[in-house]
Formats: sequence, structure tokens, C-alpha cells
Amino acid sequence: MLVRSRRLAVLLCSSLAVTLAPTAARAQMEDGRFRTAAATSSSITDRRGDVKSESGGAATQPEADIVAAGAENRGTELVFTLLVDRPTDPATTKNWEGSTSAGWGLDTTGDNNPDYVVALGRNDSGRFGVEVGRPDDESGATLCTGTAALGPNREYTATIAAGCVGSPASFRYVAAMAWDTNPDNDEAPVVGDTAPDLGSLAGPVEAPPGAATGPGATPSDTPDPNLTRESGGYWLAGDDGGVFAFNADFYGSTGSIKLAKPIVALVAVPTGSGYWFVASDGGIFAFGAAGFYGSVGGTALNRPIVGMAATPSGHGYWLVASDGGIFSFGDAAFYGSTGALRLNKPIVGIAATPTGKGYWLVASDGGVFAFGDAAFYGSTGALNLNQPIVAAAATRTGNGYWFVARDGGLFSFGDARFYGAATGPGAPVVGFAPARDGAGYSIARADGSVAHLGSGPKAGSLAGQRLNRPIVAVAATP
Repeated sequence: MLVRSRRLAVLLCSSLAVTLAPTAARAQMEDGRFRTAAATSSSITDRRGDVKSESGGAATQPEADIVAAGAENRGTELVFTLLVDRPTDPATTKNWEGSTSAGWGLDTTGDNNPDYVVALGRNDSGRFGVEVGRPDDESGATLCTGTAALGPNREYTATIAAGCVGSPASFRYVAAMAWDTNPDNDEAPVVGDTAPDLGSLAGPVEAPPGAATGPGATPSDTPDPNLTRESGGYWLAGDDGGVFAFNADFYGSTGSIKLAKPIVALVAVPTGSGYWFVASDGGIFAFGAAGFYGSVGGTALNRPIVGMAATPSGHGYWLVASDGGIFSFGDAAFYGSTGALRLNKPIVGIAATPTGKGYWLVASDGGVFAFGDAAFYGSTGALNLNQPIVAAAATRTGNGYWFVARDGGLFSFGDARFYGAATGPGAPVVGFAPARDGAGYSIARADGSVAHLGSGPKAGSLAGQRLNRPIVAVAATP
């Protein structure tokens, strides 16, 4: 994936991670907007001859030498541009087959840290495209895709939906260009340039007047006044471990703790009296009646943890890594994994059978791997999906399951019924939670908005509220 380009990530993250003087680095924000003078577009120039090698030494490579860059907020979409001294065609120039890519790092919160990376280059299919990801996501997951083009001056141009990055009221940015000098040789140097130079950010760029911004870009979600506790509810979790309870009890969070790695999954105790978080490094955080039965935090993993499932007793759990490696704790038994297989696409989730004697692993292409007493009911592995699968859940009987894609597309198999999808404009879908009675579900987006389908309880959401960090998971009250 483009967002996995190591050299591009190094360039962007090192630019935004530099400690700056207060007047230049940490622009103060008020009501989601930077307090300094801003416009809906920004353009900058960069001096020639400042390309650097991976070791930091000077390099001469006009194909990597940025001379101008820009960003524009058009309300519903963001447009980024980058012009180098000697432009090439990404669709036909061989160097783009390797690690060559253009990119922009976005600071949408005013803390001088990269919140998003917009990468332009050739994707896994060899096509000229744009992908958006998070710099701290070790799996390299793509939040959404955009449109790539060569502008009238042969500038690289990336266009993305504003909702993909939270429809920011204001943002600052840095552009970067990574050039693979020989894509046929893994040892060949990859050189690069940034604009502005290391230690600076361009902008701010503000949303045009009247544009819907932040989580408020999603209409507010008013809870059903007739909802009872028996109707069920859910918890939303941010990647910092912040928890938001809707028709559910709050048992604690890590929102005020600085985590080593982001939270990637939230799982409820079967009794509904607590929950666990797991971070991408396998660290476990237990709240309420959730017991701690072990973790892989501090262990060198081949691939990051992406999902978690609890046993029916609540006295154990499984963790799954993006390569399908399984880690069992407590009374969770090991029934198999794909850790030794070469997967077409990474694993994104795990769902346990009602007996606790098996589980399903689902990949981002909808491929399904069944272990133990988990039966195979179908998959989307052979289909060409518009957006990758991001979450899966089993039915109460264990005789079926659902998948949800990043765009809100819903796929049902076995005795899992289809109650509707959550497709349409908005932030990326991050999670899926079946209703208590199994006759509906709740689909959560990164901006904290929730779609209620079938009997999915209309318990409210974070729509219309400004979040410190994006939502990454949802769990229903059992």
C-alpha cells in the first residue's frame, strides 16, 4: 500500500515531529480553527538543491527536488499539489514501481504531530492512485482512497474527501517527495525532499464559510427517548482509549494516559459488566469485571495486533495479528491460525463462535478463515470490493456472520440477515456491533457517528461533537 512507503513516512513524520518555537510550531486553535490568519488555500515554494539521502547527506536528484506545493479546502474535498524540478509520469516512469511516492502530512489538531498521511503513487495493483492513512498505524491500513492526477504544470495532484480526515475546520501541512533511484535493487538509495523544510508547517488552511466541519459534518444523532436498558446500547472507543458509553455503563478508559501504541479493538465482557481494549502492540487494558489474563505487550511481534475476541465465560480472549497469528489467553484455546500462510490481504478482525471452541478470521478483501467448530458460510474474497472490509461479527447462533466495509457496505452470510448498509458521504466506517436481539446492528464511523439499522438501538452518538482522537471501535452491550 502507498501509506506503507517507509521513506515517505520518515520524511513526513520527521518534519512534523521536530520541536519548534511556540510562534511557529503550535498554532493555537479555537472552535477547531487555528487562531492565526488563514485562507481556504495555501501555496508555498521551496528552494532547489535541498534533496537529502536517507542518511541525511546532500543528494542531487531533480525528480525528488520540490519547488512548490499547495493545499486547498473546497468544503467537501481537499486538494493537494506538489511540483518537482523534473516531473515524471507516475503511470509510465519505472521508478514509480518502487518506493517512489509524493505525500502530504496533515496536522488537523494543532499539536504539531502528523494525524494523517496522504500518499500519491502506484498502489498494490500498479495503478496511479491516492491513499490516506495514519502514520502511527503499523498495519499501513488505508482509511480511504482519492483521485490522482498530473496538473497543467505537471504537478502531482491528490484529491480526497474532506470527511476522510474528519472534515477539519483548519489544518497545517507538509509536503514530501521520495524517489527510488532503482526499483529493481532493494539496496538502492531512496532520496527525498520536504516543503517546507524540516521543522516547519505550511498553512493554516481553513474550510470555506458555511462548510460543515469536524464530526459536526455528520447530522446530530438524537437518542430514542423510549429506549430502555433492555433495548441494549454500545460503547465507542478512540485510538487513545477514550470511551463513550451510550445506554451503557462507563467502566474506565485510558484517555488520559499516554499509550505506547494506539488502541485497535474494544471487546465487551459477556455479562456486559466491563470491557477490554487491546493496542496494536498487544497491550491489554481491562475495566470493570474484565479480567487480565495476559498480553503480548513488550513482545516483538511479526505484525501488529488488529483484533480481539472474548470467550463465552469472559475468562479468556484471543488476539489476532494482521498476518493471522493467534495469541490465546485464559481459557481461550488455540484452534489454528494463518500466521504461516501467505495471505492475499491482511487480517482485520476475529469473531468467536458461541461455544468458544472456534473462531473466524476475516481479511480486508473479505476472505474468511474458519477454525475449530467455526463453519464457513461464504466470503467476498473473490469479489472486487469498492472499499476494504474493516470489521466482522458473528450471529448469536454462530451459523452466520456479517462483514462491514470502510464505506459502510454490509455483507451477510449464513443466517445473518441484511438490515441495510451505511454507505454514503462521511468519515470512514471503523466498527460494527450486532443488536442484542440479533435483528439489527450499529455501524460506527471514525467521527463517532453511528448508523442504527434494524433493531440497532438508537442510543446516540458523538455526531456533532469535536473529538481529540478518532473513534476506532464499537462494542455492543451483551
